[in-house]
Amino acid sequence: PIYSDQDPDMALKENIVVFPHRLDEEKNPDLFDWLADQFKYSGWQFIKTKEVCKTKKEYFEILNRAKIAVSFADQETWGIAQQEALFAKCFPVVPNKLSYKELYHRVFRFSELYESVQCIKKFMKPTKRHISKMLHNREALLQRGDVAILNMVIEMEKL
Repeated sequence: PIYSDQDPDMALKENIVVFPHRLDEEKNPDLFDWLADQFKYSGWQFIKTKEVCKTKKEYFEILNRAKIAVSFADQETWGIAQQEALFAKCFPVVPNKLSYKELYHRVFRFSELYESVQCIKKFMKPTKRHISKMLHNREALLQRGDVAILNMVIEMEKL
């Protein structure tokens, strides 16, 4: 599974923004550093999970504590790391491109870099509507995943 068996309590979430991706060039970890710098006096932690986690258990523990997960990917076909964060009830902040356009509600997407800052600010103090959209997006991803796997099986049977 791409999600922890825990279902974190939103009330226990900490002021943490994570970058749950590989630290490869196409994921743009340098932009996460730039983003963190925009909030250096906010009291929020900005964590690149690949820098601090040695095990999947540690990774899920951080996701379960975090409130927001950010992507700046230039290359993405399914986005498992971002989905893992969403299943851990992190608000996703993703570029308005690639597979993200199909997988995430527009409230979670940004088109310009400066808009990512606005998204972070919005989810630092989320409304009930934002929480509802995030939970709905979780369910939609599960349904899309089921359909995608079924379609792969059908295509494989044709071979």
